[in-house]
Amino acid sequence: MVTNKKNRPEIILLKIDGARSKKEASFYVDLSRHPHIVRTYGIVHEENDDEDDENNAVMLLQEHAPMGSLYDVLQEQRKAPNENILIEIFLQILDAMIFLAFNNVVHADLACRNVLVFRLDENDPENIIVKITD
Repeated sequence: MVTNKKNRPEIILLKIDGARSKKEASFYVDLSRHPHIVRTYGIVHEENDDEDDENNAVMLLQEHAPMGSLYDVLQEQRKAPNENILIEIFLQILDAMIFLAFNNVVHADLACRNVLVFRLDENDPENIIVKITD
């Protein structure tokens, strides 16, 4: 994770391996303009001398979710979030999934571990930001 002190977003590097890594990485960049999909700022290609694409890797520069995954946040909660909080989380996830569907992308692994929490106020549904990732 890279941090700074000038009010810029924190970023992480995410490595993707395999033959489909370049194509998959381009999807991340193209789709990250949506407010409830994790933002990808750029791609770094790691080329090997080997011409086999399976040995090539791609590094994604993505925004960092300070609160971690929705799964982690829910595990740490002493009590279940109230209905209004859960509805807001659901609506943000739904909004992102609709955007993916309109772009002919299927998220094949939607789960709490793939929903990242950027902001969560247990008392204020308007102060919540979650984003989906893969």
